[in-house]
Amino acid sequence: MRGIFVVTLLALLPITGLQAQTPSRPNDQLVRLASMEQDMQILRKQVSQLQLEIENLRRENEAIKTGANGTPADSAQISALRAQMLAEDSRNRQEIVESVSKQIERLATQTQTAIQALAKSIDGAPKSNGTAATTQFSENYPKEGIAYTVQKGDTLSSIARKLGSTIKDIQNANKIASPKDLREGQNLFIPQANPSNP
Repeated sequence: MRGIFVVTLLALLPITGLQAQTPSRPNDQLVRLASMEQDMQILRKQVSQLQLEIENLRRENEAIKTGANGTPADSAQISALRAQMLAEDSRNRQEIVESVSKQIERLATQTQTAIQALAKSIDGAPKSNGTAATTQFSENYPKEGIAYTVQKGDTLSSIARKLGSTIKDIQNANKIASPKDLREGQNLFIPQANPSNP
């Protein structure tokens, strides 16, 4: 009967083969979490099956104790067998509890690691807020114009008005993602649709 428990314990071992690699993409993390939850459900099912097998062993033990004709069995041989079965049952239960506890602890650690990695990957993802990471510059601007050095207090709009250009053309020509990137002393090319403008 102990062989049943050994085979059952061996069936639990593939669950512990999860690798602790941390995927870099949020979707991979979600798939990994779903896989861990599925492993946990399989583990619970196997524990339930083990409990059923233990219950069957108890019933067999009771049948041996009462004897085939329903009368109490008093022989020393049956008493010794009963004591041996109880000791083996207790030992097997202890082994199962320890094995399951270790697997649950391992799964909990891996789940926590995966959740932390997912949170980091989401926090580190580029945000669509108009910064250089998401800005695309167009080459559709006048190729004629003038050079200009940014003065204190200049803004893109004031430069565009003063030199007969547009904010969009100045940004595209100089690859300026945000007006806040403008700094004093910066040299710019100011595209002009009509170069005769001052």
